[in-house]
Amino acid sequence: MAVMGGGKTQIIANTASISNGDNIVSYLSDAAGTLLTSTGGKLDVYPASTFGEDSPHVSGDLGQLILAVRNDGGTALAGTDGDYIALTTDNVGRLYTLSTIPTGQNFTKVEDSASANADILAAIAVVRKDSAGTLVSADGDYAAIQQNAIGELRVIQKSEIAVLQQVITVGTTAVALPTTSLSNRKSLMIQMLSNGNLYVGSATVTSNGATRGVKIGNGGYVTFDVGPAPIMYGICDGASKDVAILEMS
Repeated sequence: MAVMGGGKTQIIANTASISNGDNIVSYLSDAAGTLLTSTGGKLDVYPASTFGEDSPHVSGDLGQLILAVRNDGGTALAGTDGDYIALTTDNVGRLYTLSTIPTGQNFTKVEDSASANADILAAIAVVRKDSAGTLVSADGDYAAIQQNAIGELRVIQKSEIAVLQQVITVGTTAVALPTTSLSNRKSLMIQMLSNGNLYVGSATVTSNGATRGVKIGNGGYVTFDVGPAPIMYGICDGASKDVAILEMS
């Protein structure tokens, strides 16, 4: 049983309702009605710290401090389903949350490791950048993949490194044009410089028949957007013809 004290120092209790052995607790307040603590100080009373759903934030609102338990092992602290449980963190304060990645899966893969069926990977995001240009400040920095204003992925479409030109003598046997490609080649131009015709194609190209290549007459040329790996071959309808090669990387 608790008995509330009066406004000053007198404590009034209904002794008719008190039985032998009952506990009686008195609360004292000063003349202003402020509750007095056992140490003689005033008990601070704060406004409510609970708020209705969708209520707006107001500067100076008071709230409850939520504590978490450091739990280096990441093990459960509750006994059974339905128990109250404290929020837990790792040793640097990161809050443990439920992972949605299936057990055994990993977003990182070792170089040259083979892909496996049902591997889970992260989606790659790109940055829209209407005007071509880098997004980083220095050579060697990590950079984001970019797209243009209509969603096309930005890739290198022009030569930026080197140019190589040479003249190759071509006859009635197919030869490589050129023998060794420019490193990081992006484009190749082949021009016939002599009288007669040049035929361009694969290593089995001929100057007639079903395997005849692309025909280029005197002064004519053909260009290819091609990397360094594919090798173009040429054969002429006569001996010792001059063929110009221009490569860019």
